[in-house]
Amino acid sequence: MNFNLAGRIHPLVSYRVEFELEHGGGKTDPPFVEQAYMDIRLDDSIGIKIGAFLTPFNRFDEFHDPIEKRLITRPSISREIGVSAWKDVGIDLHGTFFLHPRFYLQYDADVINGLSAGTRLRTSRQYPDNNGGKRLGFRLSGVLDD
Repeated sequence: MNFNLAGRIHPLVSYRVEFELEHGGGKTDPPFVEQAYMDIRLDDSIGIKIGAFLTPFNRFDEFHDPIEKRLITRPSISREIGVSAWKDVGIDLHGTFFLHPRFYLQYDADVINGLSAGTRLRTSRQYPDNNGGKRLGFRLSGVLDD
């Protein structure tokens, strides 16, 4: 169960806070903050996200809520190989370039705490920073809108 609080405090500044309760809650799975960030739009094609957010590692992380995605479950590659629902603290420069009314490019460039030393990507997610290394990431995706 997720509780979302989102809004605009200025035409160019928005925020989102997402609290999550997984597996019925309790001592073993207490509620936690999935995301908490501010998004500042510099113009139509560029913005800066600051705070705790789902990293732009793959498109699923951007649209992971049931009302935002077109899938019933997480894609296998995101669930088993990648790091879906990897949240971290940092700064993300992002935006969209429309090349055609139905085709656009999205980009993200971020600096976050980075991964810990797990046996694979999925088990290497961390929330507090436990080392001096930062992750520098970049993602470019093309989207054909139907």
